Amino acid sequence: IPVLARINAASSVTLIIIVIVLAVMIAGTATAFSIGTLITRPLRQLTTAAQEIGMGDFNQQINVKSRDEVGALTTAFNRMSKSLEEQREKIIALGNEQRQLQAQIFQQEKMSVIGQLSATIAHELNTPLNTILLQAQLLEDELVEQGVESEDNLADIRMLETEVARCRLIVQNLLDFSRQ
Repeated sequence: IPVLARINAASSVTLIIIVIVLAVMIAGTATAFSIGTLITRPLRQLTTAAQEIGMGDFNQQINVKSRDEVGALTTAFNRMSKSLEEQREKIIALGNEQRQLQAQIFQQEKMSVIGQLSATIAHELNTPLNTILLQAQLLEDELVEQGVESEDNLADIRMLETEVARCRLIVQNLLDFSRQ
C-alpha cells in the first residue's frame, strides 16, 4: 500500500503540475493575445487611415489612447494628417484665386482689344464723314452761288449735315470709350 500511496501521491502531484502548467499556458496565451490586440489595433487603424490619405481623404484623425511608442506614432500621424489637409485647403484657395485673376486679366485684355477696335473704327468712320460734310457744304455753297437753291434742296442738305454731325458724335463717343 505504501507504493500505491506513493504512486497516487505522485499522480496527484503530476496532475496538479499539469493543471498549473495548463493554467499558466492559458493565462499566458490570453495575456499575449491581449497585448497583441493592444498593439495591432492602433497599427491597423494607422494603416487604414494611411490608405484613406493615399486616396485623397486627408482629414484622418486617430483617437490616441496610449502613451507608448504607438501613441507617439499616432500623435505624429494625426499632426501630419492635419497639416496635409490644411495644405490641401490652401492649394484649393490659391487655385480659386488664380482662376479669378485669370478671369480679370482676360476681361482687361478683352476691354483693351475693344478699345483698340473702337479707336480704329472711329478713325475709319471720321474720314468719310468729314468728306460727306465737306461735300454737302460745297453743294450748298454752289447752289447758293448759282441761285438755284430751293427750300427742299437746302433742307435736304441741312438734314444731311445734321445726320453727319450725329454720326460724328457717335464716333466721338466711340473714341472716348476707347481711351478709357
